[in-house]
Amino acid sequence: MARYKLATIGVYDNDNAGALILPNYPGWSEYETWLASGGVPDSAQLEPLPALAERRLRVVRRTEELMRIALTKPFHQGGVQFAFDHFDTQTLVAVWMDSPLPTGFAWRDVAGTMHAMNHAQLAALVHAVAARRYALTLKRWQIEAAINASADPESINPDQYDGI
Repeated sequence: MARYKLATIGVYDNDNAGALILPNYPGWSEYETWLASGGVPDSAQLEPLPALAERRLRVVRRTEELMRIALTKPFHQGGVQFAFDHFDTQTLVAVWMDSPLPTGFAWRDVAGTMHAMNHAQLAALVHAVAARRYALTLKRWQIEAAINASADPESINPDQYDGI
């Protein structure tokens, strides 16, 4: 076994617990010196790519994770910062749909302070939450369409899509 083993993006240093060394990073000049002195690295053993459906599923799951994070990001409504999880969203919509608004209705902001709301304020809040959910759903569909159309779905990075 040689000291180094080729990798797709660099080399593995077998004498250093198989650490990956990348070009122009510490250890690379030592590798080049070793090559110049006649060293021959072991060839790369490429692992087969997982099935296309499995690779697509991994990217879709990453997209779903980013969607969950984006849906719970705080936003400002009437000078107050609110954050909602899925249960909060369902509760808000249920309360808003139940007209007239229950007396003394209030919602907690991100700092834990309760804010009394009238029906118009609650409607504006529900509208903002629904608008965010709708925009993110459209974005998720766009990403999933790109994933399904791609021969290399793992090249699609959901982090780079605007809004997620």
